[in-house]
Amino acid sequence: MNTDNDALILRLAGADDGPAIRRLAELDEAPPLEGLVLLALIGADAVAALSLDDGRAVADPFVPTAGALALLRLRAAHLSAGRPRNRRGGRARDRRGWRRPLRRAERIGRPLRPRAA
Repeated sequence: MNTDNDALILRLAGADDGPAIRRLAELDEAPPLEGLVLLALIGADAVAALSLDDGRAVADPFVPTAGALALLRLRAAHLSAGRPRNRRGGRARDRRGWRRPLRRAERIGRPLRPRAA
């Protein structure tokens, strides 16, 4: 019978999750994850984490986490689907550093024409 204590929760890690991510990395004997991180929790305990920046994962070796890691990778794929990428693999950004939506002409490959006043 499932209870709330053994439910698997996936969420983006916050600033207060740093110690849990470092603990997972130490247990997994891996360097700590940096950047945006997805976290898998069973109850209140972090059991696995996946970096959205480089795809590296760390997990608690004393807990069965194969299913949690598979779900983390699936969720990461959902989060990154459809995001435009530049030549270096990063998100497309304008000069100010903000991601700008593509204009209709850019989406369909036509050259942009100035708008009539």
